[in-house]
Amino acid sequence: MTATAAKDGLVLSDVWISTCPVCDSSLAPTRYVVHRVPIRQCSQCNHLVGAISEQAHSEANLEWNKDEGTWPKSIRRLERRRLRTLRQAAVLLGRKMKGLRLLDVGCSNGSLLDIALRHGLDPEGVEPAERAADDAIRRGFTVHKGYVESLSGSYDVITTFEVIEHLRDPLPMLSACYRLLVPGGILVVGTGNTDSWTFRVLGTRWDYMNPGTGHINYFSSHSLSRLAERAGFRLAKISTRAVSFRNRDQPGYRFWKLISQSLAIPARMLGKGEQLEIFLRKPYADNSIG
Repeated sequence: MTATAAKDGLVLSDVWISTCPVCDSSLAPTRYVVHRVPIRQCSQCNHLVGAISEQAHSEANLEWNKDEGTWPKSIRRLERRRLRTLRQAAVLLGRKMKGLRLLDVGCSNGSLLDIALRHGLDPEGVEPAERAADDAIRRGFTVHKGYVESLSGSYDVITTFEVIEHLRDPLPMLSACYRLLVPGGILVVGTGNTDSWTFRVLGTRWDYMNPGTGHINYFSSHSLSRLAERAGFRLAKISTRAVSFRNRDQPGYRFWKLISQSLAIPARMLGKGEQLEIFLRKPYADNSIG
């Protein structure tokens, strides 16, 4: 397939995504271009997609196949955020966190597994990046190499953070999570939010909007909820957090950080935060499609 971005004159061969991954509708050009990759928009659900080739996408994702994985500089800071998420999932289940069977999809080298294990959960991970998975196994975590579609088992909670935006077709991953959850189980999907104030102000300067890091699908709460429904899920809760109007390497970052912090609570209340977490429930009566 060959696609032309009319606004900037770019011609891309072998564009990898030809229809909307959310609703299968056609994609139209937008005014957004990131590192010479045009961003296209669904004509029906407004979902945004990077017009990138399969080869370029594969090369971009090599960044994540490394021994150090995505282990954060401050595990305690990540721990505070992830514990809020896990506690919310337990509340939705009507259970305590301790003893919950957890699967982290795209676990890298296991930072969430470490947090979950120390707080009494029974965690496992699945990771396609071999070097990151090997490091997680060396750390003593239970990690399956490969993709969630190949797993069997049963879990109370499944999490997947900063993964879905990398996938050409996210529906098989969501469907696999549905299959692996117990009836009433909770899936938590974390990604960026294109309905955020951050995207409205920064546009393609927002570092999340970067096909060069392997990001090709850009979700809002609406588009992600719609896709999840196709996998059989029911929406349980939507949460957003954080606002930023400058990236760290841009002039005036410290000033705009103060402005962003003052808007954090309103953004969370109005669903306009840049970081989206959507909590999805597998119905107790399995009425999934397919």
